[in-house]
Amino acid sequence: MLSTANLHDPQAWSFREACDAVDVRDRDRSVMSDVPKLSGPCGQFSHHHRLLRSRGRDDSPANLVLLLGSGTSGEHWWVHNNPDLATRLGYMVHAGEDPARVPIWRVDAFGMRWGWFLQSVDGQLTPCTPPDDPQHLLPAALAEFDRLVTVHRRTALRHL
Repeated sequence: MLSTANLHDPQAWSFREACDAVDVRDRDRSVMSDVPKLSGPCGQFSHHHRLLRSRGRDDSPANLVLLLGSGTSGEHWWVHNNPDLATRLGYMVHAGEDPARVPIWRVDAFGMRWGWFLQSVDGQLTPCTPPDDPQHLLPAALAEFDRLVTVHRRTALRHL
């Protein structure tokens, strides 16, 4: 069990402890589409590492999000197969970056709206400003995000 003293140390978290904290923070729903885990046949979910495991060990809640699908299906598949867009939206983090300092476009902790947030090591969300966008590529990434959310929400509704 993670002690209170270690809540802010990314290396202190076991994958299981972090997944439990992420499930609570993300309300057992995808942070992309807000589709609940209990959505019938669409209910396959997985915990995605924003800083990929091949780029460094960080199983903290700052680095994990709950996504629909697996590495070979759904939103999780989309993130891995669209790394440029996923990175712009904060779903992937470059090696050497701290996931707790990289904004992510996601649904808030109450499921009320999407926006830019920082995910802390201790499992909290903090609203923040968008990342720098010197090439003005965020609007296209956000449009693709909206398209993806619509597809996954419609699919989930058909299976409720």
